[in-house]
Parts: sequence; structure tokens; C-alpha cells
Amino acid sequence: MTSPRVSVIIPAYNSLATVTSTLAHLDSQKEDIHEIVLVDSSPPTQQTELAEVIKQYPLVKAVFLKEKTIPAIGRNIGAKVATGDLFLFIDSDAFPDAKWVKTIVAQYLKGRRLGGGAIALPDFQMRNILAIAQYFLQFNEFIPTGDDRQKKFAPSCNLFCARDIFEDVGGFPEVRASEDVLFGLKASLNYDFWFLPGSKVYHIFGDSWQRFRSNQFLLGKYVAVYKKEDTKDSLKKALFHPAVQACSLPLVPVYKYALLARRIMGADLKNIAMFLGVSPAVALGLLIWSVGFFKGATTPSNR
Repeated sequence: MTSPRVSVIIPAYNSLATVTSTLAHLDSQKEDIHEIVLVDSSPPTQQTELAEVIKQYPLVKAVFLKEKTIPAIGRNIGAKVATGDLFLFIDSDAFPDAKWVKTIVAQYLKGRRLGGGAIALPDFQMRNILAIAQYFLQFNEFIPTGDDRQKKFAPSCNLFCARDIFEDVGGFPEVRASEDVLFGLKASLNYDFWFLPGSKVYHIFGDSWQRFRSNQFLLGKYVAVYKKEDTKDSLKKALFHPAVQACSLPLVPVYKYALLARRIMGADLKNIAMFLGVSPAVALGLLIWSVGFFKGATTPSNR
């Protein structure tokens, strides 16, 4: 198998403060990259600033959209513009490890054409309680520990997919959140989905209380929306009845915390210590997530 042409695809919105870091880290790996497709839907003023920034990165193909666009649509547009054989997806609030592209290409050459990598916390957020709590709340299944193994999905901020597989799956479902989960679940029905702990991306978290609260609520809501819509079994559908949800609401964060803690305890000592140190914030985040889940489960979906 010959080395693939790598297309890195980045959806962006109001991310000038972070996407510059994304591009700089990718530029240091440019010998392994065919092109970088940046799909931005920021307001015109910020797009003008971004256009100036990307002039120093010849590999960047910029697609400037006139209206705010959800990430899933941005990724699908990027995939249509891309000309590579292998798509690497990363977000505009993340930056890759120095060997990110090489690591994925090496796995591709072994026949692993679909999967994702680990998520790590940037050094500058290692003492930020809200950032650490969000890290464990959102990416506890994707800590950079252990051996290569198969999973059913991975976060879209560190995802790779051969072009033909992406097209066969039909791209990302164009929904507000959890599109990476839905994409992975569909793709893994017919293709092996590999998790590569050695392929790391550093995710930058919003460190304000408002961002913390809104993000956890949103994630909980859309998990419920998609679970409810994808459930065909009548008995399982009954679990989304408002009365059932109201009774189970106090139990959901307890169950989620126990599940999360079990995963973290299988990691290294550093992550275990970090998790224990932010446990109150994690518990609060799970409570907010549960309220969002209740909202999504008991109201009609508008996606």
C-alpha cells in the first residue's frame, strides 16, 4: 500500500484565538500533509482576520461560509472540497501532537483505515479545575493510555477515515451534537474502527462557568435526543416517558459518576490524582448533563 495523500479538515467558528495554534502545529508536519481544508463560518470581520493569518500557510484551502454552520456540516463541506485519500479531522480548538500525522499514516499503511486517537489536556490548563473536569466528563474513554484497540467511535477532534469509507458511510449526520458518535456507530457496523492512544490531540477547553454549564447541558440533551430517535423497541421507548425520566433523574448522575470513576481508575496514577482533585466539579457537571438529558428525553426533537 502506498502512502496516502492526507487531507486535514477543520470546521471553525469564532475560533481565531485557537485555530492559529492548530494551523501552526499542523505546519510543523507539512511534509506529511497534502492539504488543509479550513471551513469557517465566523462573522465577516473575523473571516477577514483569518484570511490574513492563513496567508502564511500555503497548504490551507479556506472555505468561507456566509452563515453560521454547525461542525458536522462544516466537516462534510470540507470533505467535498478535499482531494486526498485519507481524511484527518481535528477541531479549531485543538492542536495535534508533533507526530500526529505520521502516527496515523503508519497505521493506515498497516490496513487500519478508520479510527481515532487520544485526547490530552494542554499543559497550560493542567491546573484549571473547570478545564480538567470537562476533560474527564467528555473524553474519559479516550485518555492516552493502553494499547491500540477497537472501539465503535471516537471524538471528531481526532478522527481519521479513508475517503472511500467516508463516502460509503455518507459523511457526518448533520446534527448539532454527538455527530461523531453517530458517525462512528454507523461506520463500525461494516469497518474496523481503531482507537490509537499514541495518536494525540490536545483539546483546549473553555474555562468559564457559563461555558462549562452550557456545554454539559447541550451534551446531555442531544445524547437523549438521538437515543430516543434511534430507539425502535417499544419497551425502551417507554423509558423516555416524562414520569419515568422524572423518577430516574436523581439516579442518572450517580450512575454516570460510578461509570466514569471506574474508567479513570484503570488509567495511570497522574490521571487518577487529577480526577480525584476535581471530583466535585465533575459531579456538578454530571448533574447538569442529567438535566440536559431529561430535557432532551421529554421534549419533541428539533435538532
